[in-house]
Amino acid sequence: MAGDLNAALYFCGRARNLVIQMSAASADPTSRLPDGTPFYGRVGELRYDPVEDRVQCHLCGGWFRQVGGSHLLRAHGVTIREYRLMFRIPARVPTCGVGVSNLRREQTLTRLAVGGELAGMVGRFARDPVSARVGARTAAAVQVRHTARKPFLSLRPGLGEEWHPARNPGIDPNTLGVTSRVVVWWCCSVCGHEWQASVSSRASSGTGCPRCFRESAPARTADA
Repeated sequence: MAGDLNAALYFCGRARNLVIQMSAASADPTSRLPDGTPFYGRVGELRYDPVEDRVQCHLCGGWFRQVGGSHLLRAHGVTIREYRLMFRIPARVPTCGVGVSNLRREQTLTRLAVGGELAGMVGRFARDPVSARVGARTAAAVQVRHTARKPFLSLRPGLGEEWHPARNPGIDPNTLGVTSRVVVWWCCSVCGHEWQASVSSRASSGTGCPRCFRESAPARTADA
């Protein structure tokens, strides 16, 4: 048990947004995204159980050795890139337990070892480390652009209910990506308040109705 916990602490030290969950989590969603989607845990963090070596899915609350593409696509219809964007999980934070992470590391080292299918890359990167770093940054940028080009409604369909039906003439929401800085009008589905905000602030940063936020301040203070 001590060894497992030490490994978990080391694992979390490498990815500070991974939170060790020592006790049983709530059976009910703990909060909601601005579009109304219920979720478990907290945005920007991934709950981890060091005893069972499992991580918790924000969308269903289930505990898995890996919250990856197969589960997300099959159960929730989202990709791992969309999932990370929805809950602001940094790329450096693994969406799997320690066991799966160590297994992947061993498999990668085997492929990079002499005789492995990626052995040739080791020498090239060692000879030209600058190119290796540039290549890694380029690959990451391509992933970001791929997600950014998708219409924000495909990632946050609930925002369609708050797209103002009359004050955005000539603007097609299906042409705006999640990182678009275009400022448009929104209408709160709860209180009916109308305000202007960029698409990225809502689809990417997760902001909501400013009036509802102000009115909920006393409740947030009481909970704290």
